[in-house]
Amino acid sequence: MKNKASLTLLEQLVMILVFSLAAAACLRLFAWSDRTSREMQQHSEGLVLCQNAAETVKAAADLEKGALSLGAVRQGTRWEAQYAGKFRLELEEIQQRIPGMGQAIVRTVSMETEETIFSLLVGWQEVTP
Repeated sequence: MKNKASLTLLEQLVMILVFSLAAAACLRLFAWSDRTSREMQQHSEGLVLCQNAAETVKAAADLEKGALSLGAVRQGTRWEAQYAGKFRLELEEIQQRIPGMGQAIVRTVSMETEETIFSLLVGWQEVTP
């Protein structure tokens, strides 16, 4: 009788060990999944912000007008605006050799990591007098 009780106890300890290892693996996987999800959401928000800024500049047909309508402030050679305390939008004009054409680079930068999340090259036809 004593033998069966100790064997049952040993089986239960092994099962508890197996379940605790599986639970630890699941928790690690959930933490990785949560971090990846947050990074992808930040990337998506940065992408949408960059696309909207590029379309605004194209619609204005002028970098300065587009930047001002986005609430940007001139910082040296580029325009900058902050959004929701998470992103910095940067607009920088590219000197064009073709008259009547304008080009700029639009970037969204993470305020936390200072890394560029997304950048687009935008071009427009300037209004000539």
